[in-house]
Amino acid sequence: MTISEKKVEQAIELKSLYSKKQTDLSAGDNSIGTVLPDDAEKVTEWIAQLECSNEFHQLKEFLEGLSEEELRELQAIAFYGRGDYTQYRLAVEEAAQMEENAADIHYTMQLLAAGDYLEAGLKKLKRRQET
Repeated sequence: MTISEKKVEQAIELKSLYSKKQTDLSAGDNSIGTVLPDDAEKVTEWIAQLECSNEFHQLKEFLEGLSEEELRELQAIAFYGRGDYTQYRLAVEEAAQMEENAADIHYTMQLLAAGDYLEAGLKKLKRRQET
């Protein structure tokens, strides 16, 4: 792994704070209520609230501070943890082949926030190293 375990753990912590903020906005006092796909105004308001949060900016700034290689490896760890690949090497190859574009940071934020994939991937890598 070229990305340090410490950086992966930091990403996990920031992802957890970001995910909690998403949950809080969905269920808290300032909740916009149930958002239906056809209610574009509520969706837009929810996204705006989320993107104004400290948690959003902390995770985004962390990811922006990574090298492209580290960002791709973080994606690979999440792919591996999600179960997309049985071999970590294949997850790394897939992440490396993804097209470069400005959406990489936002894609990675969505990937990390969607589940505990990063945590699962790191655990799988640690177990693999122990054997």
